[in-house]
Amino acid sequence: MATYSIDTAAAIKRMIDSGMSEKQAEAVVDTFREQEREVVTQDRLRAELNALLVKITTSQIAVAALLFAALNCFS
Repeated sequence: MATYSIDTAAAIKRMIDSGMSEKQAEAVVDTFREQEREVVTQDRLRAELNALLVKITTSQIAVAALLFAALNCFS
């Protein structure tokens, strides 16, 4: 799974150098760090979609088998 990373110390220093307080800079970096865990990569999304496709296909096969069996009972 692809990830991205941030040099938190450098980011905080850069924000402080631009006029932000240290406390504010740390809060911003912490927010980005928390959001990093929520990032959905293309690989992860593709894997989840493939898993759903397998479940849907399996369900469709099961329904078709049940319909076939029901039709055979009535003929």
